Amino acid sequence: MSSFDLCNQIKLENLYNHVLNLHYERCPVFSKENLEKAKNYILEQFESFGLIVKTHDFTLPGSDLVYSNVIGSLSSAEPELLVTSHYDHINRCIGADDNLSAVAIMLEVARVLSEAKIDKPIHFISFTLEELNPVVTELLHFTAKELGLETEKGIPTTHQFRSFLQRAFQEENKLRVNPREEINSNIYSLFEDELNDHEKEYFRFRTDVLSNPIHLNWVNFMYLYGSASYVGDLHQKETTIRGVINLETCGYTS
Repeated sequence: MSSFDLCNQIKLENLYNHVLNLHYERCPVFSKENLEKAKNYILEQFESFGLIVKTHDFTLPGSDLVYSNVIGSLSSAEPELLVTSHYDHINRCIGADDNLSAVAIMLEVARVLSEAKIDKPIHFISFTLEELNPVVTELLHFTAKELGLETEKGIPTTHQFRSFLQRAFQEENKLRVNPREEINSNIYSLFEDELNDHEKEYFRFRTDVLSNPIHLNWVNFMYLYGSASYVGDLHQKETTIRGVINLETCGYTS
């Protein structure tokens, strides 16, 4: 079957329904039960396609909770091509684009190739914990809540604090491409004079947390734990991957 014929098997209604069926908050801190629900939905879909299904389980430094990347394979052979997405997202947001759009495409491609009897070492993987490190996020949230800066659900109690968080996040992102030792610099000095006492206490704590090596992984920040864990296991097994198609924010239109 040609690639053109395969593309003609794609059903837009299936894509739409996958997004609808996962259309809820999937945060590892504020909606743990929904994250588990999303994982099970993807597993069930893989199983319904007749794929070889398994999970890749891992834990985080500072936590004994087990998190799972979800894998559906066309072949029992070691993977050579990965088609990937991620099913987690942040709180107060359903993440229809980031990354349900990619999950939907991954599932539909898996269905089409399975029904076409494509027996190739292609593994479809949906990662978790790509957006947040729940250990770090819970530490920061608990401190902010105790200082009266966030609600129980992690919503900033003032517009001022929300603005400071956005500025801090922008500065922290710059550290992702800098040498590891530079993360110890106090990036909040840029707006420290504008903070009240509770905000100063929070950002001092935030600097200490993000400078602690136990909360950092090889990408030099606090994201991408699911994929980093999976790649680390591939490296240990000396598995050779010929290619990766990483689907991300595929619903973005401009």
